[in-house]
Amino acid sequence: MPPPPVDDAGPTDDAITMPSPCSTSGAGGNVPGIDSCVLTSLHVCQNDFCHGAKSPAADLMLTEEFLTGPSAKLLIDKPNVGKPGVTTTTDVTGCPPAFAKIIDPSDPEKSLIYTKTGRPQACGAPMPVIGTFSSTDRACVLSWLKSVIAVCGSAADGG
Repeated sequence: MPPPPVDDAGPTDDAITMPSPCSTSGAGGNVPGIDSCVLTSLHVCQNDFCHGAKSPAADLMLTEEFLTGPSAKLLIDKPNVGKPGVTTTTDVTGCPPAFAKIIDPSDPEKSLIYTKTGRPQACGAPMPVIGTFSSTDRACVLSWLKSVIAVCGSAADGG
């Protein structure tokens, strides 16, 4: 008996893939579903001496676009820049290059942006340099990490 005919009419409407809301080629603005509490919790980090747009420390910009906009996807699976010459996590002058991912989609609690806010911190000097993060701020950062991963996917899946 011959095999059944193959439907060769092309994709159906439910097979159409919508572009990711985190596509960096799309329009800017806040991405629905990304927790914006981080704008308050990381506000102290957004000045020009730390992670603002002018000269971001460790090549990590924590402006609104990188926290709640499509550019948040660029932080997923991105290794930290680190400080050249630093080889141990106990060196207070910085973190070793490629020590951790800024956002680790496989384990958000290991994301450097989260571990740097704890005490003891993962490596280098504690963040923020000015003040400390409350447990509410840290919970917000973790919620934000999970929302970026859920909405934007991982760097490997293109979504």
